[in-house]
Amino acid sequence: MTLLLMLTALAFAAAVVVAGVLANAAPAGKLVSQAAGAAAMVVSPIITLVIAIVLGKIGLGGDGFGASEILRAAALPAFGTLFVAPFAFWFFRRQRRPLAA
Repeated sequence: MTLLLMLTALAFAAAVVVAGVLANAAPAGKLVSQAAGAAAMVVSPIITLVIAIVLGKIGLGGDGFGASEILRAAALPAFGTLFVAPFAFWFFRRQRRPLAA
């Protein structure tokens, strides 16, 4: 349970950071913005799996986890980042100042 809580918090924080970076780095074009938003959705679950493997191999409270336990714990946060990343991307994209013409 501790692995699930820690992983969810870290995964959602990583999804917000990735979405913010991509929203600020993407040019103002609509197609490029959509591609950057899609990239945030693709990258966030992958980052979640990497965090899960690192936390699972290090172990929390001295317990190391096997591959099946790591993947079982990573499934829900990875699925959740598919919803967090687009909302964070949209939020950061709306906060961006418009370019002067």
